[in-house]
Amino acid sequence: MLERILMRMIIASTLISGIVSFTVFRPVPVHALMEHSGMHAEVHMAAQHRLMATYAQAQAKIKEALEKANAEVVQNEIKKLLATIPELRKVTPHKNRKGQKAIERIAAAFEADLKTTAARAAKRDLAGARKAFGKVEEKCAACHAKFRD
Repeated sequence: MLERILMRMIIASTLISGIVSFTVFRPVPVHALMEHSGMHAEVHMAAQHRLMATYAQAQAKIKEALEKANAEVVQNEIKKLLATIPELRKVTPHKNRKGQKAIERIAAAFEADLKTTAARAAKRDLAGARKAFGKVEEKCAACHAKFRD
């Protein structure tokens, strides 16, 4: 009988502590962890670096597709990039960390230029697509100049 009571108390205590820890220690968005050093910051930066690698690969494919007049590849790669825009808007810069609003503005312009590039490629206006994609690349360079080490 005493064992049952003790077992029930242990189970109740475990449940209560689980509820309390979930309530007190809510999940924190990854970008909010950048204020802390160590593993959390490293994980966040690794995610950002993977995002930038995705951009570099897509950029190379888009440039090649524009040279070869392959509008379908241009559109497919731009779709991949557009899918990353929500994540891009949340990145934490290496420097000028108070510039989050500027990052959001650059990301919005980047998105608009990507959409323009895709629309021109869809119309087989490859000269217009090249020009629009040049603006996309300008946004990348501007963001890196302002926020990257």
